[in-house]
Amino acid sequence: MTKNLFIEIMPVLAASSDIHEFEPYMFAVWLSVFSLACLIEMVTTKLVAVWFASSALLALLLSFIPGVPFWGEIIAFVIATPLFFMIRPLIQRKIQKKSTEDKEN
Repeated sequence: MTKNLFIEIMPVLAASSDIHEFEPYMFAVWLSVFSLACLIEMVTTKLVAVWFASSALLALLLSFIPGVPFWGEIIAFVIATPLFFMIRPLIQRKIQKKSTEDKEN
């Protein structure tokens, strides 16, 4: 049942003989996405990639749970990114408030 649904939804990835072939590599994929997002964030310092890094970290943690399929990790990443992005205004206010306090002192 799951394999048939997978083949209908993602035919490109389903070209592999077994969908479970992707799961051992997902740890490396999420670690790479996390590392790249952290590197981009260090270069930009504008809170651009931190949302992708936090979502990749969530997916990385999910990859350690036995039985969680790789497509579940992908769905978690796709859903978590906008949710983390929604807290951006709160964090920016905190940063601006701290910088104005530092300037006053």
